[in-house]
Amino acid sequence: MSEVARQDALEAVATLLAWVENELGGELSDDVRRRTPERVVAALSELLGGYQTPPEEPVRYQPEQRTPVVLDEIGFAALCEHHLLPFVGTVAVEYLPGAGVLGLSAIVREVERHAHRLQLQERLTSDIATGIARLARARLVRVTVRAEHSCLAIRGVRREGVIVTTQALAGREAASPSALAELERGRPPR
Repeated sequence: MSEVARQDALEAVATLLAWVENELGGELSDDVRRRTPERVVAALSELLGGYQTPPEEPVRYQPEQRTPVVLDEIGFAALCEHHLLPFVGTVAVEYLPGAGVLGLSAIVREVERHAHRLQLQERLTSDIATGIARLARARLVRVTVRAEHSCLAIRGVRREGVIVTTQALAGREAASPSALAELERGRPPR
């Protein structure tokens, strides 16, 4: 981030804090809060670092067997673009290899790359599926995202524990019922 952009971001946070103090009656003058703009800008730079993370050229292995590859319970946290509040959950990735299998860390890094952007859960799910299909040159990828959204839990309807589930398919055989059946047959029992 350029120094000009960083300074603008710091001033924007300071303006927001001034609004909280002046309009909502918050008491924000203590020493700890004085550095809040710096902390907020640093946190957002970290949480939204996915914009600056290019897709990698992953390690691919040529497997003897072409059975489905499944990674469950990949934890993530993202910021919702509607309220700038976090949603936190897990991602399950299943894919039918095409031109080999990916190194497992490449899949986790692809989840992180997309989660560290302002997101909607539906788009996050689709972005991960499309990214893994491209990286793996996969026949079929299915991504399932399950998350709890702070905007439901702490504001508005205030319902904790609501889990939103989204799913996306990608890959060159994404429209193939036989490929989907093959993925289903290869999925380990839970």
